Amino acid sequence: MKKMTLIGASAILAGTLLSGCGWLDKANGLIVYGDEPNIEEVLKQEQSAIEDKKEEISMVSDDQYQIKIAEDNGEKVMVLSEQTAQALVDKELLREVIRGDKTEALKSVPDLSKGEAVLFAKEEQERLTIGGQELKAEYGSNSIIGDGRAYVDKFLVVDDADWEAVAGEEKIMAVLEYDKDPSVRMMQYDVEGNQLVQIKG
Repeated sequence: MKKMTLIGASAILAGTLLSGCGWLDKANGLIVYGDEPNIEEVLKQEQSAIEDKKEEISMVSDDQYQIKIAEDNGEKVMVLSEQTAQALVDKELLREVIRGDKTEALKSVPDLSKGEAVLFAKEEQERLTIGGQELKAEYGSNSIIGDGRAYVDKFLVVDDADWEAVAGEEKIMAVLEYDKDPSVRMMQYDVEGNQLVQIKG
């Protein structure tokens, strides 16, 4: 009996770590990443659940952001406009890794001008090659979205006016907020990536 209990506890802990939400934190949000049709289908299903009133949890808000996914030296890069990055900061979703699994919400993103960019990555670097184009960026910090490094390896924030010109495959990031822990939604949708988060802003 004790063995079974330990196995169950281990499975729960593993699921918590993989989801990107801390052991003592209660998730109230889910971020889903993918092509626009996939995200539209997710939102359609969520709206149907609200209207049916049969689900134990309900989505209370959703925000969608255009992002680009590119590659630099074998690592996936998410390209964000300054406006989108600030929206994530406002929700306390863009967080700096302090040590281990401890993170702190960023207060703001740097004020960028045309041609400027800032990189958030585990390792410090100032140059990237995206789509054959070499880009120079100021290193921001070792920061992540939520409490785990999910979907991509690093984040490049560019001036709003430069976002269209940066190479990359356009995707949608939808931040869904719920009235209860949405862990049951993790395996429900056909999307490219997802993660549980705490939305505080």
